[in-house]
Amino acid sequence: MVKVSNKLYNDGYRVGKTAEEERQLQECFDGHYNTGAALGWVCGEVYARFMARLDAMTPQEVSESPAANAEMRRAAADIFLRDIPAAGAVSGAHVQGLRRAGVVLEVIQDLLGALDAAGLAVSVVGVGLL
Repeated sequence: MVKVSNKLYNDGYRVGKTAEEERQLQECFDGHYNTGAALGWVCGEVYARFMARLDAMTPQEVSESPAANAEMRRAAADIFLRDIPAAGAVSGAHVQGLRRAGVVLEVIQDLLGALDAAGLAVSVVGVGLL
């Protein structure tokens, strides 16, 4: 009888522990989903405008080298679609990375303005955009 009692106790503990872990996970997800979704939406929208602008430019305006053009697109995509959403905000390092990737100032200002309008974190104090 003791063995059955111990098994039931242990099973109940595991079930209760699992239920609590799932509850906490769902609570964290629910608490951060709206911010993450808004940040992803803004970054995706500005990234799409950036890519459309690149596609509309002549090769001389973008870069003489197709490899350099591809590298600029990849670097910008990494920052827009991976780094900023992972950080949950735009930092000075992101802005500097976008500038190094060849993203024009107007697109960066669009990004910062859209994030600010959506009430999302923008932390670029002390970073010159020019």
